[in-house]
Amino acid sequence: MDAQTSILVPRYNPLAPKVVEDPYPEYARLRKAGPLCRGGPGQWAVTRYDDVARLLADRSLSSEYPPIYRTFSFGSGSTNSFYERILLYRDQPAHGRLRALLRQTLTPSLLDSLNAQLPSVVDELLQPALDHRSFDVVSDFAIPLSLHVICELIGFPHSEAQEVRIRSLDLAKAFGTRISDSD
Repeated sequence: MDAQTSILVPRYNPLAPKVVEDPYPEYARLRKAGPLCRGGPGQWAVTRYDDVARLLADRSLSSEYPPIYRTFSFGSGSTNSFYERILLYRDQPAHGRLRALLRQTLTPSLLDSLNAQLPSVVDELLQPALDHRSFDVVSDFAIPLSLHVICELIGFPHSEAQEVRIRSLDLAKAFGTRISDSD
């Protein structure tokens, strides 16, 4: 290889068909290539566990998007305000204050009640698989179970689970690295 040849850091595309089918060969390829790979626009991914653990423990790093980035990306309206309030993207002391508020809502009695319900909900969701009917673990189990938990936690009637699902899918698009033109 001559001096004019550059070596690009590999790119990770989690939506590539081969990666969706089986991501582990891709993970191995990325780890072998080095500690970093390119992700979406302006995004880098760390490929090795020890590096990720070290970075997560480093308190000099931040989870928050700088205000100038949010304003550049989302403008100064409601989307900017929404991102500013997401618990996962807040550093201390705001993160701790928001967690304390959440702890007041997620009381031990609420969580005990939910834990008591889950075995029968799981049994009900798994029954089609036991009856040897068609069963998809995501659409027939994971999504309905998640919706049950969400409805319980926020106090929505289970009859509204489909509405919660639709709104959740819309909200999830805000966190995607690749969003279709129609969305």
